[in-house]
Amino acid sequence: MIRPGEIWLDHRSEPIRARGGSVIHCEGIWWWFGVDDGDAASLHGVRAYSSADLVNWRDHGIVMAADHLPGCELDSPRALVCPRTGGIVLWFHLVLPGTAGVAFAPAPGEPFVFLHGIRSDAAMTADMTILADSNGSVWHIFRQEGDETLFAAPLDESLTRHEEGAVRMATGGLCRTPVVMKWDGIYWLLAADKAGEVLLATGESLLSRWVIDGNPCVGSEVQMLSFFNSRPSCLVQVSEDVVILVADDGVGHHVWLPFDFSHRVPELHWQWDWAPLKKVGKDVSSRKPRLI
Repeated sequence: MIRPGEIWLDHRSEPIRARGGSVIHCEGIWWWFGVDDGDAASLHGVRAYSSADLVNWRDHGIVMAADHLPGCELDSPRALVCPRTGGIVLWFHLVLPGTAGVAFAPAPGEPFVFLHGIRSDAAMTADMTILADSNGSVWHIFRQEGDETLFAAPLDESLTRHEEGAVRMATGGLCRTPVVMKWDGIYWLLAADKAGEVLLATGESLLSRWVIDGNPCVGSEVQMLSFFNSRPSCLVQVSEDVVILVADDGVGHHVWLPFDFSHRVPELHWQWDWAPLKKVGKDVSSRKPRLI
């Protein structure tokens, strides 16, 4: 069972250290790449975990050590499988000098090789994510320091560089810790505004004007305002009708919750424990969630 808000243990009964990460599915196995902030016994960098059921996780150690990178500090690792090479491309935020870093590994669980850093212009890059659209395009979405909006740049065939320049997104002030999914033909952006409140917004396309829809959390006022004491990290499509929000509180407590698609808008209901392979919510229509 998944128990949101608790410290999860890996196969060695050690706390899972995967802050602000992403989860991908590759050849029947789930892979979780997140930040290990490091201590006396661990390097700062990206740590990899694997699982067959999204509940029990095996630690594969640090696969990208930050001490080999410019500035020696990274955040927001976002992994995706490259269709052209079959390898894993990892994008992440290099805190200093404020660029997006790109690395490559031939297979999940193997060490990444740092390729380069990317900055769209003179401004420093901050919050970021990677989105693979259903039309085959892949986008790097990011915020720039001092700017309260998001930018989007399409990636080339290798998924390691911008194919074109970045375009400003009209997200109505939602600009921090962004994640996006597609449901019922509509794009849904989940992100925080500059005050820290996490809200949903809808758009007809990635570059259209977004309309803020509200807080997706269903619970007490404290839970809603704190987004269950967490921040969004990524989305995981488990099956045709089960999508998981991956979030954490930044200090080791992981909050994974399934979206409920049985109403007009996707909702997040607090659950003390739940099974990720069990269907969530009522199927009241033929509409199915689809991640991009």
